[in-house]
Amino acid sequence: MSGEDAPRRPAPRKLAVDSPYLHRLQRRHFLLFDVAPIFGTVAALAFLPVHPIGITEIALLVGGWAATGLAITVGYHRLFTHRTFEAAPSVQVVLAVLGSMAGQGGVLSWVAIHRRHHENADRDGDPHSPNLSGGGFRGRARGLLHSHFLWMRRHEYPNIVHYAPDLLKNRLLLKVSRYYHWWVALGMAIPAVIGGLVYQSWTGAVSGLLWGGLVRMFVLEHIIWAINSFLHMFGTMPYRARGNSRNGGVFALLSFGESWHNNHHAFPDSPSFGLQWYRLDPGYWLICLLAAAGLARDVEVPSRDRLEHGASAPPPTRPPPENGRTTMDRTEIITWSRGYLAEALGVPPESIDPAADFDRIGVDSVVAVALLMEIEQRYGVDIPPDELFDEPTLDAVAGYLVERAGQVA
Repeated sequence: MSGEDAPRRPAPRKLAVDSPYLHRLQRRHFLLFDVAPIFGTVAALAFLPVHPIGITEIALLVGGWAATGLAITVGYHRLFTHRTFEAAPSVQVVLAVLGSMAGQGGVLSWVAIHRRHHENADRDGDPHSPNLSGGGFRGRARGLLHSHFLWMRRHEYPNIVHYAPDLLKNRLLLKVSRYYHWWVALGMAIPAVIGGLVYQSWTGAVSGLLWGGLVRMFVLEHIIWAINSFLHMFGTMPYRARGNSRNGGVFALLSFGESWHNNHHAFPDSPSFGLQWYRLDPGYWLICLLAAAGLARDVEVPSRDRLEHGASAPPPTRPPPENGRTTMDRTEIITWSRGYLAEALGVPPESIDPAADFDRIGVDSVVAVALLMEIEQRYGVDIPPDELFDEPTLDAVAGYLVERAGQVA
């Protein structure tokens, strides 16, 4: 068999990608949705002499915090990431939209990052471990700061195709994810409109925006981030689990049950993080309500035997797809890629212009990274995203592959 006829071996699947293009998106998200709420909280306090806080602002803050916080723990975390129960499509959409309003990232990105965290808990590859920055007081302080906040400025982006293939097949979630920034904006607009209508003034609208939007986002973010940081360093550890996860039961209500973190790492397939009825777990309570209403099913907690032995089921794994085609034909590459994008975007393949920039045809960074990594796996050729992400088009990707194949031959 000649060298040209020999089957091309698939390239090893990348688990994460580092790219200046993605780092620019990460910095923008960090500034808009992680840093801005800090300034928004300061602004809310400074605005008090102009418009004192009232029952409306408190209701908007608490209601928004509860709605988005429960959506993160029940939707993003327990349902979409760990598949601890099944939910009706309408419930999936509501949880994904409300979770997006929290400003902690689109659902596909959040899931992929969190699955990578469980895979590499407190080891190299964990995107937000506090235990990898050295020993001593300075190392621990540096690790806490990194895991609580700074890691979001710039980090490796997990391969969605590897870590979230199930979500890439969920058309409803793909559509919700495409409009992530609009959901965040809606989460800001709703309290602003309510505040303006209640007080019949522009100061009421501003106050609603600040307390029901930015302060709400600030409070929830730092509660969730404390799970990543402090509860991987401080707290109780009743179960053996990968990494250094700890329980912080005193924060159970504030975190909607997320602070039973060691329990969760030991039994990631459990919809209950508290594991026992007497441990406060509002997220699990909501799941039980959904099940009672017929909107959720397969809500199963670990057996008494598993709890006594502390043995958790291994996280779900998925073998890489078969590498069926290896032909380096420009037309075939574009045809296959148009079909992939058409399915992801819910549009006819012929509507996708191969010469158009991804942004123009509605391809966000999540789908773009998934496409490029799937192409790498399919054709066995490494694609350096630094070269293609400035102005990515299907023509550019296909041209690079054909040129690369010619160089290899």
